[in-house]
Amino acid sequence: NPRPLFEAIQAGKRLIWSGALGGGIFLFLALFSMIRRADNLIRSQQERLVESERLAAVGELGSAVAHGIRNPLTAIRSSAELALEGDPELSKDAARDIMAEVDRLEQWVRELLSYSRPVAGKLGAIDVAPVLRRCVGEYVQQMDKRGIAHRLDLPAALPQIHGDAMLLAQVVNSLIANALEA
Repeated sequence: NPRPLFEAIQAGKRLIWSGALGGGIFLFLALFSMIRRADNLIRSQQERLVESERLAAVGELGSAVAHGIRNPLTAIRSSAELALEGDPELSKDAARDIMAEVDRLEQWVRELLSYSRPVAGKLGAIDVAPVLRRCVGEYVQQMDKRGIAHRLDLPAALPQIHGDAMLLAQVVNSLIANALEA
């Protein structure tokens, strides 16, 4: 009688389908759990990476701030020591130097604070000559005190460049300060 044979085959098919379905659900849940754990691990590693990059940027900024402040502080200290020696004329020169260095520090901190905010359209045409003259002018007293000869030779028709004037001034100031320090 083929009827019990067909029923056995149908029962076998149902058993195979239910086993396959149960196995598929088990595999899905196992893989879903593994993928979820992997995703959480990747997210936490990404957050740690962003945090370490942020700390590295803060470290670089701290280094730049220390470098930018060290030179004017040295000049301020030497001027104050000269003022303490007692010669009135020397004291006036020292006080002028201190005021100039404090003004330079204030300008530098102002620029630093302006660059801690997002840049929004500060790029444009820059006349390089006035920027260079101003930067060199800020260091004339220090160069004269140290007996350093200085001369700024600029062509009459210096072309304009495209960029940010404050960033250019920061670069030139850093170059001059490093040269004086070296």
